[in-house]
Amino acid sequence: MTVPLRAAPYLRVSTARQAEHDVSIPDQRKQGEAYCVGREELPSG
Repeated sequence: MTVPLRAAPYLRVSTARQAEHDVSIPDQRKQGEAYCVGREELPSG
């Protein structure tokens, strides 16, 4: 039996400029989930 891999992305924004330019927390979550799907891993959370 194969156990699925799990991933726990670390999401953070350190400046207001980052939050405004495609690195907001929701954007990072979407990118992380897409990465996991591409690698057949399950995002944890």
